[in-house]
Amino acid sequence: MTWGHSGQAVSGEQNANHIPLVVDMVADELEQRLCAITVNADAIARMLDSRSPDVTEIRAALADITSEAQGACESMRAARSALWRRVPVRARR
Repeated sequence: MTWGHSGQAVSGEQNANHIPLVVDMVADELEQRLCAITVNADAIARMLDSRSPDVTEIRAALADITSEAQGACESMRAARSALWRRVPVRARR
């Protein structure tokens, strides 16, 4: 038996029905983050091609890439936890 977000017991069948929802949510989140990473990487490439690259802007874009990558990792950990954790939500606080 697993536990839902409300703290109520969820059967294996109910849990299986939520898997596509979790997968879709994670896919959307990862797609947005990967697009942001791509945009920032492209911007960095353009900045580096200029005669006098703005190092401050490049550092900011790199920080954005790092933040988006960390967010993607957090999304994956949260999805994994939502799908496989057997500990009730109330007990995790």
